[in-house]
Amino acid sequence: MKNKIKFPLFIFISVVFFLVMNGKLTYQYSDLNNFKLYLKFLVSLLFGYILIYHLFIFKQE
Repeated sequence: MKNKIKFPLFIFISVVFFLVMNGKLTYQYSDLNNFKLYLKFLVSLLFGYILIYHLFIFKQE
C-alpha cells in the first residue's frame, strides 16, 4: 500500500524537478550544451530513480 503511494509521488516530484531544470538549462545555455546537459540529467534521473526504488524495496523487506 505504501509503495503504491510513494511511486506516483516520486514520479510527480521528478517531473516537476525535470520541468524546472529544463527551463533553467534552456535559459542559460546554447542548444548544443543544453542537449548534452539534458542527456546527463535524464541519465542521472534514471539512476537516481532506480537507487531510490531499490532502497524502498529493501527497507520494506
